[in-house]
Amino acid sequence: MKRFLVTIQSETGLTRAELVIVLTIFITLAIGWLGNIMQSSQSAHTTVAVERVIDLLDSLAASTRAGSDTVVISPPAASTSRSSQLGQHSTAPTTQPEPSNLFRRPINLNKATPAQLDKLPGIGPALAGRIVAERAKAPFTSIDDLRRVKGIGAKKLEKLRPYAVAP
Repeated sequence: MKRFLVTIQSETGLTRAELVIVLTIFITLAIGWLGNIMQSSQSAHTTVAVERVIDLLDSLAASTRAGSDTVVISPPAASTSRSSQLGQHSTAPTTQPEPSNLFRRPINLNKATPAQLDKLPGIGPALAGRIVAERAKAPFTSIDDLRRVKGIGAKKLEKLRPYAVAP
């Protein structure tokens, strides 16, 4: 190791202290880079695995609601959404089924994107936009605060209650 350091030192013209600092910085950056690569590939794999399990459970729930005795499990497709997979690959009806509260965590109304809000029962793109606009004025403190949004009455609020939370 000492011969290696002496060779690098003579080739670069650095003092021993400078060489130790440069090598320390290089090794630290290399470890950080490798750690970042390992962490991102692990979290991407975990996300894909979790999404796949959710897809399978949604397929099972949809086929159960449709009264089917068979569940068709299709391979994941990157370009199709869960709702289109259900419509194309299972015996469930082609209309989008209501979300299953058995397999999903409730959506946080203060953090959800318009696309996430659009997946809630009875919420379309326009109503999702109104929810986002209303929470920009003042965050929701409870699910009952959804009544501030034009188009959400008592019936719709009760339908949404199992699928949404507002801390």
